[in-house]
Amino acid sequence: MDVAVTIDVAQQSFTSDIQLRPSLTAKGIGISLKGTGIEWLDEKIGRITFKPDGSAGDAKVFLRDKTLLSVISVDWLTGAIHTESKG
Repeated sequence: MDVAVTIDVAQQSFTSDIQLRPSLTAKGIGISLKGTGIEWLDEKIGRITFKPDGSAGDAKVFLRDKTLLSVISVDWLTGAIHTESKG
């Protein structure tokens, strides 16, 4: 069974097929998405899908505040998650 994470850039929130109730990012944290593996439900809501075989949509999630940028990268082949912070 596929599991998807849905991110609403406008509302600064995210949900998943496992956690249906939206969670908000912390106040002052901006969120954005980039990648070829994102299914855009509309211009501000994107979905990253993880497959049972371990693959996933190729995507990056950017979290920003005034001084720090954190990037969450999803590897399309393995579904592995990598994080990196700059600031």
